[in-house]
Amino acid sequence: MFCLAGSLVSLLPSGILAGDIGRIVTTFLGLLAASILPTISLIVGSMSATGRSVKGINELHDEFVHLVGELFSVLGWTMVAIVGLAVASADINYQFGTYEPFGILFDFSSLPDVLKGAGQFAVGYASAAALAQFSLVPKSILKALELRHHIAVDEARRKISENVPSADGIQKIFGAKQGFGEVKPVSIVEKL
Repeated sequence: MFCLAGSLVSLLPSGILAGDIGRIVTTFLGLLAASILPTISLIVGSMSATGRSVKGINELHDEFVHLVGELFSVLGWTMVAIVGLAVASADINYQFGTYEPFGILFDFSSLPDVLKGAGQFAVGYASAAALAQFSLVPKSILKALELRHHIAVDEARRKISENVPSADGIQKIFGAKQGFGEVKPVSIVEKL
């Protein structure tokens, strides 16, 4: 799929990414990259031991390490796309010619077009790879939100259990009158 995207972009006219399309792609890739580091920071800040066993903390750590690695992968693909965009939009004015060292003919006259095509391929391939993995950003934010919710519920339960008075405390607060709960024979009740 990524190769298909790269191939389709490389088939576009040479230099098409040097104009307005290139600026739009650059802006989009910049926004994509800018969303990743705060997400990683949010994930790292969510690592907490509150209400978790040692096994739960280790599992959470492993899950977060995987998420952070995947997010850095998205960031890496974004950077590859930006470098490819720089190559594809570069104005290469150098005139490459043909060289014949040791009797072998090397024709470099089409090198600028090959570099631009390779840059366009890199933009298409890396952008497709980054977009395919970009769903990790909202998933990571939702995971951090879920963890924060779990921590808040545990803390609220702990505070409630600390503030609940004991059975003796309740007896003192809601004291009974003298003779409350006393068993009386039915004959006494009939006289009342």
